[in-house]
Amino acid sequence: MVSGGNKVTPENMYRTCLIIAAALILSNGIYAGIVYMGGTIISFEAPAPDLMALKYIMALLGALMFPVSLAFRNYLLNVDRIAARAVLMGARAKSAEGIGEAAQTALAQMFVTGHIIPLALTETMGIYGLVAYLVTGDKSYAYALIGAGFAAMVPHFPRKSVYNDMLARLDMIMMMMDGKKKK
Repeated sequence: MVSGGNKVTPENMYRTCLIIAAALILSNGIYAGIVYMGGTIISFEAPAPDLMALKYIMALLGALMFPVSLAFRNYLLNVDRIAARAVLMGARAKSAEGIGEAAQTALAQMFVTGHIIPLALTETMGIYGLVAYLVTGDKSYAYALIGAGFAAMVPHFPRKSVYNDMLARLDMIMMMMDGKKKK
């Protein structure tokens, strides 16, 4: 499949994932920098007692983001689901090559989606930390949530080996499907 003059290849998709992942990681670094420089930029008065509960709410939301991101990743990177989608996409082609190309395109698209959505979800942990800091002035919660956001990004960072494993599994599924059609 050609999109904007560039062929969808594993290398292009992997590079796209790396660029977006780097931007998300950099944004967490920027949040940490804002918190670090916060005392010189923003002067805080003692927050109202009812606002202090906000930092606990932000911590709870941040803690929920990691399991949610794992669930999204497991769902989006499910090769059996991708194979079913590829068959639907390639059914119009009415040829094995069309289905195979559709399968690879679907895999490439889901590889990007399956990494970027979980990374974005874990990046929200840093946003929650920044919000907690801006509202309460408490740097400890901000740093904890931003640090947790960095740590939660590690398992979602795109790896070329994951793509290659998914491609091999997809090829195996497609061969099994071709074997069933011939019988």
